Amino acid sequence: MMQPDPNAAPSPKPLELEDPLLVAAAMLFNQRQFHEVTVEEAARRANVNVDDARRRYPSAAYLARGIYEEVLDKIPEYVAAQGATGTLHDNLCAIVIAEMQMLQPYTAFVRRSILEFLNPTSVQLLLQTPTIQRLLAHVSEQIAVARRTGMVGSWVIPNVAATMFGVLHAKLITYWLTFDTTSTGSKTLAMVDSDIRIFVQLLQNPLGFLNLGVFTTTPEPVTYNYKTAPTAGSASRKGKDKKPQT
Repeated sequence: MMQPDPNAAPSPKPLELEDPLLVAAAMLFNQRQFHEVTVEEAARRANVNVDDARRRYPSAAYLARGIYEEVLDKIPEYVAAQGATGTLHDNLCAIVIAEMQMLQPYTAFVRRSILEFLNPTSVQLLLQTPTIQRLLAHVSEQIAVARRTGMVGSWVIPNVAATMFGVLHAKLITYWLTFDTTSTGSKTLAMVDSDIRIFVQLLQNPLGFLNLGVFTTTPEPVTYNYKTAPTAGSASRKGKDKKPQT
């Protein structure tokens, strides 16, 4: 396994929810169904004023959206920590790693959220749609920068590619929550590294899928811990996704 680039930007501090009200809500959502949690209970657990909590979050569904909004608020800073040497692969990996790191203590809550998203009549889906669009807009920005700097093909349409990444993102998070039995999420992190590398390769060469070797490469295991807040791409980096020389 390759070691992290010593010239890369320092790893940011471990990411976690900071708003006491949202931390309390996430803990409650982790233990119960959405309809069993109230804003008042979360406020009391967080030791914040109940009326202030109600003004910020009219219902438990808004609390759930607030949790994901705080995650998204921190992602750009985490991606920016990749520094000037951050490739598209690194930056897209950082998005998923940041989410996993912040939500790792609340995986039961995330599982329930995904089930709610599958229900077309769900209030959660309605409220979370702008959050999902915001995430995809950030991905689109990363892809647009990569196109301008020649890291992906000039034919790439950032919004379309971001939607494709959204499907990959859903697959990675679902695998993490359903099949990854490791305490650190190392199986998922290896998949994040390899699958996003393939995704970027396809944006560079749309016929790359004809190279069956791309899909049969076994990801190397990843052993780092969330607490170390690794920079994306520090695992299994092969040096294949470098910026073009200018």
